[in-house]
Amino acid sequence: MTCDLCAWETRVIDSRDTATQVRRRRQCLNPACKARFTPYEVPAELYSTIHYSAATVRKLVDLRAELGSVLDTIQSSLEGTPLRGDSSPSATPPSRSGTPLLTPPGESGAAPPLP
Repeated sequence: MTCDLCAWETRVIDSRDTATQVRRRRQCLNPACKARFTPYEVPAELYSTIHYSAATVRKLVDLRAELGSVLDTIQSSLEGTPLRGDSSPSATPPSRSGTPLLTPPGESGAAPPLP
């Protein structure tokens, strides 16, 4: 492990194990730095495997099914609704279909210019 301050190698001064982590007191080997710090290391076995109870698995399965039904409901309610990026002619707004939203000044139906 390297020192946080000068990036030199460090040595372990003291090490203590607990049930969930390892506390190692370290000192920098750089004679100009000699910083001390305490990293807490978590063994990979503790977070690599997650054990769920049967009740938790059932809850997760039920939640996934419920979310799936909500998504199906949303999809069915949005059917036929034009969405952004849809290139069908019915989904194109008037400003992009060639029909102007406002007529230019001077053409029939346009408001007279302001003084």
